[in-house]
Amino acid sequence: MCTLTYIFIYNIQMMEVSISISTEYIISLRTLTCFSECVFKGCKSCLDGWVSHGAKCYFFSNDAVNWTHSRDHCVSMGGHLVIINSQQEQTFLRSMNVNSWIGLNDFETEGWWLWVDNKPLSQTGVNFWIKWGGGVSEPNNSKKDDPSGENCARLSNPEGYSGWVDAPCGELHAFVCEGLSVN
Repeated sequence: MCTLTYIFIYNIQMMEVSISISTEYIISLRTLTCFSECVFKGCKSCLDGWVSHGAKCYFFSNDAVNWTHSRDHCVSMGGHLVIINSQQEQTFLRSMNVNSWIGLNDFETEGWWLWVDNKPLSQTGVNFWIKWGGGVSEPNNSKKDDPSGENCARLSNPEGYSGWVDAPCGELHAFVCEGLSVN
């Protein structure tokens, strides 16, 4: 009777091991299937309505709002206003949308531009301020349309130029949010 009990317990343990191995196999098979579907069909690395580029996802708004509302809207969607870190990113954004708010401002100190993550523009190693003809360039903090000046940045693509301009933060423009890819 003792031998039968041991055989019975041994068989149960072997079945548990077999089930465990089978479960791991099924999970591995599902993962492999999902991976192969991603390779051949293309993975969805961004949430609906967002566009993938590199390791980031971008949301291009259709609504025109002021800079503060655009910043808050991006945060409410789990991202932030776009922080541009390279020429490739600038080129991609320029190709997708013009005249859109980006995550750059000089609210705190005039001329000291900060990204929405509080990193100074001077530390990013890139800037794409438009250089107009005749030695005039952005940012220019014009007070023509707003006595408080131009303290927020946006993408702009006027005839023959492309880059960033400073603008009054109360102006209404589309905006670009940025988030990480979910893959």
